[in-house]
Amino acid sequence: MGAVRRLLGGGAVPDGGATGGRGPEAVEWLGPASVAVPVAAGPGATVAAAVRERALAAGVGEAGARELEELWPTLDAATRRQVAAPLHPHGGAEHATWGTEVARQTDRTTCGSAVLVMLAAAGDPSLALWLATGRVLAGHVPPEVRVLRRVRPGALPGTPQRRFAALQLLVKQVSNAPWHWPSSLGTPPWGAAHAARFPGVRFRAEMVDDGDHARTAHQLARTAGVLAAGIPVPLYTGGDLATGLATAVPRHVVLLTAHTDGVFTVYEPGHGLLTTVTRDELLAPRGPHRALGGWTHATWILLPHQ
Repeated sequence: MGAVRRLLGGGAVPDGGATGGRGPEAVEWLGPASVAVPVAAGPGATVAAAVRERALAAGVGEAGARELEELWPTLDAATRRQVAAPLHPHGGAEHATWGTEVARQTDRTTCGSAVLVMLAAAGDPSLALWLATGRVLAGHVPPEVRVLRRVRPGALPGTPQRRFAALQLLVKQVSNAPWHWPSSLGTPPWGAAHAARFPGVRFRAEMVDDGDHARTAHQLARTAGVLAAGIPVPLYTGGDLATGLATAVPRHVVLLTAHTDGVFTVYEPGHGLLTTVTRDELLAPRGPHRALGGWTHATWILLPHQ
């Protein structure tokens, strides 16, 4: 990947390049972490209030947030977990789900848009509620659903998996259209940065070159800080020039969801997996990794910027 980055002048992308500064200092401006909701997501008033605050932060109005809080104890346990913490495993679960179905990408080109939908749902309980149940809150329609209604008039998808699939295709159009990027090539990193949605955050794409150990270590330190603030981080993966230029470009997208003691938790959309990869495995790849969708290297990363 290093040769590709050098050909592109160090990894510049249409909306900017790498951010300077040391790891912890580079993310101080993000402020306090978003309102935490226990992964168990019980029916009690404390959890309901936390979900209400997250909804308000995502742009849901007072009436909709209050409806969600009142609705909370009536939801079944699985739905509460999907709305409160769609990217975090519970009880040893190995897959992310919507309803009873695994949250997989809908075709070989929608890994990036599947990640972007999961990112948005992690930050917006109203979108997660719609994906899990098809329900919208009073006075508020999530932006993705609002656009879907315009481009797909009539009945909206009736099952969680079909809703997830429909949003994947929609988000891919949103991410690709400004650059006239072919749909068959999936979602480009700069398009993903343009379309990514999480409360209070704008993303920027940076090329990753694990041959440059210091630069990659700095990116991973910043990533750990971003995850500590409760913000998931999209990561592109691929091969390297040893197996041809076609594999050295981004080939898959996963979502980093948490970090503890050098271990990143990952949502891998090809199989809907919730799995892990270590900092050392990203810095010094040793072969295909299931957390990277069967690819070897990190190639691009989307990080928040001011």
